[in-house]
Amino acid sequence: LAKYDARLKRERAKPEADGAKRAAVLAEFRKTLAIGTKTNCGRVLGFNGPLVEVQVPSHIRLANGATRMFIERDKLEPDDAEAWSCKWD
Repeated sequence: LAKYDARLKRERAKPEADGAKRAAVLAEFRKTLAIGTKTNCGRVLGFNGPLVEVQVPSHIRLANGATRMFIERDKLEPDDAEAWSCKWD
């Protein structure tokens, strides 16, 4: 029973540790964004206070036809996700 409890505690702690690690990676990524960095929303073109200007990927068609958009820095993630997680609104 003690062995089972220990394994259960380890399994429950793993997602929390993974979540903390991911949060640290995201914080560092967002802090060090530079022009040209690829993100989940496109390549960084510039900055305007808390907003980041990104180039809209060519396969994305925005309603207004824009090829660039401003998005909050805290919504950007590294372009290493399996699926794009950008919200195009």
